Amino acid sequence: MESDRNGSETLRFFKKMIKFMFLSKVIIVIGVVLFFCAGFSSANDKKVWKQEDCKKISDASGHFLVVSGYLLEESGKKKEEGDLKEMEKSFMGAVHFSEMAANYAKTYQVFCQSKQDNNKDD
Repeated sequence: MESDRNGSETLRFFKKMIKFMFLSKVIIVIGVVLFFCAGFSSANDKKVWKQEDCKKISDASGHFLVVSGYLLEESGKKKEEGDLKEMEKSFMGAVHFSEMAANYAKTYQVFCQSKQDNNKDD
C-alpha cells in the first residue's frame, strides 16, 4: 500500500517534470521566433532585389495581365459561339494568368519596395 502511494507520487512528479520541460521548450521556441521576426522586420525596411530584377518581375506581371485579358475576351467569344468547353478552358486560363500577375505583383512589393514606399500608398 505504501509502495503504491509512493509510485503514484513518483508518477505525478514525472508528469509535472514532463509538462515543465515541454513548456520550457515552447517558451524557447517562441523566443527564437520572435528574435528572428524582429531581425527580419528591420531588414524589410530596405529593398532586397536589384533594380533590373525588379523590372523583370514588374514587366512579367504586366504581361500576365495582358494574357489574362486576352483569354477572358476569348472566353466571351466562345460563350457567344456556344462552345462551352472551350469557353471554360479560356476562362480558367484567364484566372490562372491573373493569379500569376497578382503573385508577381506581391513579390515585387515585398522584395523591391522599401517599407517607406509601401507606406506612401496608404
